[in-house]
Formats: sequence, C-alpha cells, structure tokens
Amino acid sequence: MFKSFNLQQLSDKHKSTANELLVMRDKFRTLLVEINLDIEDNSRLLSNYKALQIELHNIYNEAPSTTEEAVDKARIALEIKEDNKFSNEEIDRNLPENLRYGG
Repeated sequence: MFKSFNLQQLSDKHKSTANELLVMRDKFRTLLVEINLDIEDNSRLLSNYKALQIELHNIYNEAPSTTEEAVDKARIALEIKEDNKFSNEEIDRNLPENLRYGG
C-alpha cells in the first residue's frame, strides 16, 4: 500500500509539472505576440523574458527526476510520433514576421 501511494504521488507530481510547463509555453507564446505587435519597449520585453526564464528554471528544479529507462522510452516514442519536430510553418506562426523562415 505504501509503495502504491508513493507511485501515485510521483505520478501526480509529474502531471503537475507537465501542466506548469504548458502554462510556461503559453507565456512564452504571449511574449512572442507582444514582440510581434511591438506593444512593449525592448527593455521591458527583455525583462519579461528573463523573468520567464527564472520561472522555467524553478519549475525544472522542482520537477521530479525520472529513470534512464523512462527517458529512453520517451525518446523512442517522440522519434516514432515525431512530436518533437515542427515544420517551418508551425515555427513561423509563433515568430514576428521579420524572424520568420519564409520571409
């Protein structure tokens, strides 16, 4: 019983970390939109970026560690599904026009 409780806690922590990382992704996307719309000055944008980097670092520091075996399985799954690859069009949608691959 004790072992299964620990496994549930670990599973919950992994899920919580994944959700926090999704929130961070959205915050970085918002920052890209702000850059694209030119609604903030450069020093403010840089300050926001640095704050997001610190927040992301803290999430990674608090994230539960995982086993080498789990990392290998995830790597293989990502290679098969190619979930870790983005087309130029997908990348361009999140960049200001002057930084886009296509122009």
